[in-house]
Amino acid sequence: MYVKSRKLKLLVTTLLSIAILAFLSILSLSIGVSRIGFLDVLKAVTGVGDQSIVNVVWNIRLPRLLSAMLVGFLLSVSGVVMQTLFRNPLIDPYIGGIASGAAFGASLSLLLGYTLLSPSSPYAVPLTSFIGSFTSLLLTLMLSRLAGGSPLSLLLSGIAVGLFFSSATTVVIVAGGEKAHGVVFWLFGSFVTSSWRFLMVAVPVSITAIIYVFLNARRLNALLLGDEDASQLGINVKTLRYALLTILSILSALAVSFNGIIGFIGLMAPHISRLIVGSDHRLLLPLSMLIGSVILILADIAARILIAPAELPVGAITSVMGVPIFIHLLLRRGRYYEL
Repeated sequence: MYVKSRKLKLLVTTLLSIAILAFLSILSLSIGVSRIGFLDVLKAVTGVGDQSIVNVVWNIRLPRLLSAMLVGFLLSVSGVVMQTLFRNPLIDPYIGGIASGAAFGASLSLLLGYTLLSPSSPYAVPLTSFIGSFTSLLLTLMLSRLAGGSPLSLLLSGIAVGLFFSSATTVVIVAGGEKAHGVVFWLFGSFVTSSWRFLMVAVPVSITAIIYVFLNARRLNALLLGDEDASQLGINVKTLRYALLTILSILSALAVSFNGIIGFIGLMAPHISRLIVGSDHRLLLPLSMLIGSVILILADIAARILIAPAELPVGAITSVMGVPIFIHLLLRRGRYYEL
């Protein structure tokens, strides 16, 4: 009876999430400097109708929508797996100093004279922020190995590396003066600069990584039993942990480097999903992806309309949305909550 109830919850939540995702997608494509009707949006997506509307939808709004959806997928999957690897529900995808390293790379790029919207160097800021993210990950892994390679040493190494890059970013911003003004907006995350270039790079990598994670769903379930029990089941725990950590850190770095730091999705989506379907990763992973993308698209819509025609950073919206929900979940279910 309990299993049937869980499956029914999963089915209802999945169908509801897909319906909400479809509605928010059309709404996202219709909102902007100029409003476009729902019917005109549907025509533009199929390539018919007014050519100016088709250009706006295909070249500006559709890449933005797909970027928000993809980043929601990536951060949700990363959050689920990171929390399982560390057996800690408060871990987020940016463990290992990834966000701090990305911020340092972007700040340094801006200080050297690039701008976020420079047509001559569209990959300048994403490339330097990705290098910063990946460097912070490597430093975290090295420190963790020197300290014994346990989950706790990995966590503490990530905190140390993150603090180092945060301090370095502060120095760069202060030294950069006016040049580093744009990085403040970037630090809170935004899909303003979303483009097909990001999707062309991110989609193939993301699909490959997500398939790898899904293929390891049973192994992730075993990790919840503890390292000893997982080892007795024939799983090389240390190899699996480092492989998944590296892959998902790269995905998080990819999302951050193009769109800035968007927090809380990797914490909120897994929590909500676990309360619905439990900790079976075969169900938890797809549902978290759906819920994460719904939350992020909703946040992006709110960022565009709250102070229109100006725009708020998406990361600020996700924090405002997420903190009350997180506190509510913690107070209501925290004492009964287990991974």
